[in-house]
Amino acid sequence: LQGLANGAALAQLGARSTAMLGVAGSALFLALLVCAVIVSLRPDWARIAVRALGSWVAAVRLLTFG
Repeated sequence: LQGLANGAALAQLGARSTAMLGVAGSALFLALLVCAVIVSLRPDWARIAVRALGSWVAAVRLLTFG
């Protein structure tokens, strides 16, 4: 819903599709940067900790939607 509101606000300001492409591109770049940092972790326990944190984030989102 936040993305829909953001797109509506950009449309009211007169932003073109290139602005939306820039927003989507920067979000993709940020996600890729975070993934690259996680992949570069050497200890096994660090990767397990990231997976556990991700599962907790997913669980909180499911509870929020419920």
